[in-house]
Amino acid sequence: MNKEIELELQQELFKGNVLDIGVNNNGVIYNVHKYFNKDLEVEYINGKEEEKNIEKGYYDSCVLFFTLSSLYFKLNKRNLFKDIYDYLKKDGYIYIWDIDKGYSKIFINKIKILLPEEKVKEINIRDINIFEDNSKETILKLLGEYFTVTDLKEKKGLYYIKAQKKNNI
Repeated sequence: MNKEIELELQQELFKGNVLDIGVNNNGVIYNVHKYFNKDLEVEYINGKEEEKNIEKGYYDSCVLFFTLSSLYFKLNKRNLFKDIYDYLKKDGYIYIWDIDKGYSKIFINKIKILLPEEKVKEINIRDINIFEDNSKETILKLLGEYFTVTDLKEKKGLYYIKAQKKNNI
């Protein structure tokens, strides 16, 4: 694989209070959100131990930026979606960027992220666990229990999903 993939986030707009759930804080979502919303807060959590700091029903948006591929087991991903469902307001949205990698596959690439003000951030993603499934299809099934997909894009082994919280659960 070993190719460079461009991801354009310079026009991405997250409304309201944003919860950024990540494994590595690359500062990407914070920088994008702050560029368009000078007065709003971005709450960033890294790991289950920081969950006590999150208020239920408070957030307008939740962002998972290459987070799901670092979680093992479908059950952990499903539980994360359930938690996010609880954290979001009635009409809240979840935004997901991640790698489309199923069983028996690897993903080794450099991601070049284009940010506002012509800034560029590069991250390297290396996932060689052939026993883990982070495919778009699997994530869509797990997400579908709690959210309705409103936008879906694919590009060179990456996917983007925007989904709105279901209100009938």
